[in-house]
Amino acid sequence: MPIGYIVRDNSTKIAELQRRLTEEWSPVGAPPVLFAENAPILVADEQPVRFGTARKPIHLYIIWDDWADLPQRDRSEIIMDAYEATHEAPDVMRVTFAMGLTRAEASKAGLKYQIGQAPA
Repeated sequence: MPIGYIVRDNSTKIAELQRRLTEEWSPVGAPPVLFAENAPILVADEQPVRFGTARKPIHLYIIWDDWADLPQRDRSEIIMDAYEATHEAPDVMRVTFAMGLTRAEASKAGLKYQIGQAPA
């Protein structure tokens, strides 16, 4: 039986984007530069509790043009790796969806978001 494996010919770019996203999410160090042209937009959307779960699921959307040439699978892995590196395990376990989009893809998908603090 043939065994396959995934070839990552852009591993350097993936590592760099993961490092940058981790820095953006990190509570330690310099605060992120708001509204910078090439900064990722981090959207954590809490979902309503369903099916008797104890915690609200989180959907993560990262809008960032720097990963336009990466497939969705790589973008999602970058998001989850950065989130795991900067958040506590209970919060990581709440993530049920992680999607990386460019600004154009987010617009085409009809994803509406605002930049700033969520209303209380």
